[in-house]
Amino acid sequence: MKQPDLFDGDALPVTKIEPVEIDIQSACVGHARGLGAYARKFSSPANRSVPDYVITLRGETWYVEFKRPGGKPTEAQAKEHALIRAAGGTVWVIDDVEDFKNHLFLFYRTLVLPKQ
Repeated sequence: MKQPDLFDGDALPVTKIEPVEIDIQSACVGHARGLGAYARKFSSPANRSVPDYVITLRGETWYVEFKRPGGKPTEAQAKEHALIRAAGGTVWVIDDVEDFKNHLFLFYRTLVLPKQ
């Protein structure tokens, strides 16, 4: 039996591997820490629905729930997010590293641009 040549039409198709939640979480937390942010895993044994991380940068704090691409919070997580927002907190649900970077960029932009 002939082995497929990687450079001819007999090669197996390349399958794109979607990142899982931990890949997105690791990249985002690493990026935030690289900017000087305090980022800690958030857990509450009495409440499994709390967001994954608490991130603080330049006096602002966010609760961040990481999901696989296209993932959505569970009903219990959505209720927890609503409680945090009702208390004046900010919750981000992130399923893409670039989306996280854009959130940080928009935040940073409000700090450095003069108010019009």
